[in-house]
Amino acid sequence: MQRLKKCFFLPVLLPALLILILFYPKKDVYKGSVVVMDSALSMTVYVRQSPILNGKDKELLSRLSDEAVRLSDALLDPRNSGSQCYAFNNSQDKGSGVNVNSEFMELMKESADLAKETDGAVDPTIGHLISLWNIEENYGKDDFVPPDDEQIDSIKEDIGYENIRLEGDCIYAENDIMLDFGALGKGYALDKMYDILSSDASVTGAVISMGSSILVMGDKEGEPFEIGLRDPEKGISDIMGTFRFGSEEPIFISTSGSYERYAEDSSGTRFSHIMDTRTLRPVDTDLLSVTAICDSGLISDGLSTALFVKGESGSEELLKKYNAEAVFVYNDGRVHVTDGLRGVLTVTSPDYRYE
Repeated sequence: MQRLKKCFFLPVLLPALLILILFYPKKDVYKGSVVVMDSALSMTVYVRQSPILNGKDKELLSRLSDEAVRLSDALLDPRNSGSQCYAFNNSQDKGSGVNVNSEFMELMKESADLAKETDGAVDPTIGHLISLWNIEENYGKDDFVPPDDEQIDSIKEDIGYENIRLEGDCIYAENDIMLDFGALGKGYALDKMYDILSSDASVTGAVISMGSSILVMGDKEGEPFEIGLRDPEKGISDIMGTFRFGSEEPIFISTSGSYERYAEDSSGTRFSHIMDTRTLRPVDTDLLSVTAICDSGLISDGLSTALFVKGESGSEELLKKYNAEAVFVYNDGRVHVTDGLRGVLTVTSPDYRYE
């Protein structure tokens, strides 16, 4: 009889414990920030508390930031001698293949696929181009001297996703390809941080931002999150409009614009950090910024760059392929949003207007 009671007790107890965990009314919010990948990683996580789980999920913030640091140090940072990117870039025999780990190969496959679909508008093989123009090191200066035609021509053969081949655990390159994940890495890191958040049943909502890339999931205590869209003509805290998002499915938001990093020569000509692989020069456009929104961090990050390079008229098929939405902000104040964002983005600045 005693044994029978125990058998009945467990099936009754376990569902009761699960209900207690999932529906305990107390919630808490954890906030933190660190600097990763030369950007501020800002984390806000809403957690459902319970007498059983109380205190456990305070580890979430450190798990998230540790993952971002790990990805930077182990995979993405071309300056870190311990990263896969550094190992490939400094290999002396790329034609014979460079061995990489499975995680880096996953990143390379996704990046190469996106490069192909965008016709190279976003491309992980532009390391030489980034180094040649060196906009980041010249940001804020007014005496920038751009590279000349001869210098630009000298790197033509060492750029292009079509010059790499991925087989097994090796990356093969026909020329001296140099990798750079500046347009993809933050989105990829947000994908991995989402994996951490979604695996924890106590998380009810979160906003994680890395510079111009943001992950939104769940809601803010039953209310949608409000995400500001930066005014590309003003300071970092000035917004031109506000998104309202609340969904169990993840939403990734990435913005690219000429305001982020640029250099100016002595005549006042501004050179954007966003490169056009067709010209091997900074992109020349009447766009101030492009925001891409979809269900993948890496895709939204890469798409925002690709759409900025290709322009609105060249973006329709890309948006359709990736089931993505976009905001195009022009230098004359026009704002164009794709159909899925109408009613989601409210333009609040008098300096901008819907087309």
